[in-house]
Amino acid sequence: MKNNDMKKCLSLLLFGLLCLLALTARSATLEEILASEIAKKAETVEKPAEKSVEKPVENPAEKPVEERKAVVHISTLEEIKKSGALRVCLEPLYTPFEMLNKQGEVIGFDVDLAELMAKELGASLKIVNTAWGDIIPALIANKCDIIVSGMTITGERRQKIDFSNAYMSIGQTVLLRKELSDKVKSYKDLNDPAYKVASKSGTTGEAAVKSQLPKVSYKAFESERDAMIAVVEGRIDAFIYDSPYNTVAFEQYGADKVVFLESPFTIEHLGFGVRKGDPEFLEWLNNFSKKIASSGDKYRLYRKWMKNTSWIKDLKD
Repeated sequence: MKNNDMKKCLSLLLFGLLCLLALTARSATLEEILASEIAKKAETVEKPAEKSVEKPVENPAEKPVEERKAVVHISTLEEIKKSGALRVCLEPLYTPFEMLNKQGEVIGFDVDLAELMAKELGASLKIVNTAWGDIIPALIANKCDIIVSGMTITGERRQKIDFSNAYMSIGQTVLLRKELSDKVKSYKDLNDPAYKVASKSGTTGEAAVKSQLPKVSYKAFESERDAMIAVVEGRIDAFIYDSPYNTVAFEQYGADKVVFLESPFTIEHLGFGVRKGDPEFLEWLNNFSKKIASSGDKYRLYRKWMKNTSWIKDLKD
């Protein structure tokens, strides 16, 4: 190989090496640029820009049924004023609070109270005749506006409905079979398996028997009248029930058939029952009770139905 040819080859080789070095340097620069861009994008993903999220407006129709009721609740007072009628649930078997006369009309202490309520509200009175076992479910189902039926305020009932302040206090008493007058002088004397004792099913009379006379042979009746007839006929030894009822029953059946142990052995408070969550109606009822007490209307009704028994002759047989 000639010197000139040698020089040309060396020159070409050197040029090739320089080009290779230049390309390698450029690739490194590109890789650094790409790595830098990727890092920037990663930071953008990791720290997204904060956006203001607008809270959606709540739609009552999308809430559970219980919550919707609270949203659209209309007080009982408003419903009464709108309908023009006060609907009262009661069972007309509880003398002297509510009972039927010979004409089939519902009369009694509670009925007169309800009449005064309706008058105060500027409404008509509508009696909703309801069996005792169904009376609280009927109120909850809005079949009536209020229970005015000599109902005792108890913790168990308060789990289902609300009560006004007490409008009367009563207690449990004993009507006794005449033949046992020498043996039984107090309700405590009945606490013996030998005695058959009755009360009305689902009442505080029944609760009193079970809690205070656990040893007796107990029988529940669906009506006060049936229980009293059982005592008079000698099938039951004693009937335990509310003092106002037993006072009237003693007058009806007479001292020659039953003995009345009239001293109450419990203290109970009667109240007006209303649906839960209606403080406006409760406040109105409590104010109503104060008003009829101060005006003398409540005592007038008490004398008419509790102290006088002339109306007994007009009761349905």
